[in-house]
Amino acid sequence: APASFNLVGETTTSLSSLPSTLSISPRDRCRRCQQLVYVTERIGPVKDSLYHKLCFKCLKCDRQLDFKTYFTNSIDLNDKEIYCQSHVPRSGKGIFSTENIHIQNVMNAPKLNVMQKLDDRLKGTHLDSQSVSIAHAMKAQQMFEQGREKISSTHNFPALPPDILHAREEVRRAQKSLEEKQREEEDKLFVKFRVDRELEEKKIEREVIDEWEKKLQVLTAKYEDDLRRKKDKKTERELTLRFTKEKAELEQNMTLKRDKKREIVRKQLMEKEQETTHSL
Repeated sequence: APASFNLVGETTTSLSSLPSTLSISPRDRCRRCQQLVYVTERIGPVKDSLYHKLCFKCLKCDRQLDFKTYFTNSIDLNDKEIYCQSHVPRSGKGIFSTENIHIQNVMNAPKLNVMQKLDDRLKGTHLDSQSVSIAHAMKAQQMFEQGREKISSTHNFPALPPDILHAREEVRRAQKSLEEKQREEEDKLFVKFRVDRELEEKKIEREVIDEWEKKLQVLTAKYEDDLRRKKDKKTERELTLRFTKEKAELEQNMTLKRDKKREIVRKQLMEKEQETTHSL
């Protein structure tokens, strides 16, 4: 056979020169058109069959499908075709039979006698009127028939037995009494703390004032003694300025001393209050 040239100048052998034995496998053919399916236009395999993209259609209505919209026959497993949602075969009236795979699964399931199992289980329980659940219900009904006042606003009988309700009420009453007693003790303790602080504050104030008065008295006596021994007006003026300065310094020092004492006493009282509170 004559040789032909492609676009790049290479020689190719014509299809007619190929041996007739090199036929296309049926697995490489499209199920719809029976033509060769190339990789770039292939869809599948679906149930061992390949399709062209344009041949991937519903068998009934030729609607174009894809992997999200196609369906297969779940009733007849030998059916290799694809369908749309509207035309896919479904089991319905007149189709059910013992050949249906779903019916076969149900028929082949182990036979369980549920009622027999339930009877066998109840035989070992020996339920009688002394059972907790039965006794509770009977007692509640008796209390309701006797005209007992409703405990719950929702039910016509108490939600719990009266002994449990009484025990709970006793616990609530004891808890409330304990909380009130503890609150009273705490109030008394806080009052005591406040009184102690006020007493310590007055004590510090009194001590600082006494010390201030004594030192001021000494300073004043020294100033008056210096004035008596003065020689001229200039010396008197200098003594007055020195006395005023020393008095201001004394007042400042006493104020700092008072504040420092207050801080020390405050920390001591706070530690004492914390120890007393923790011991409650």
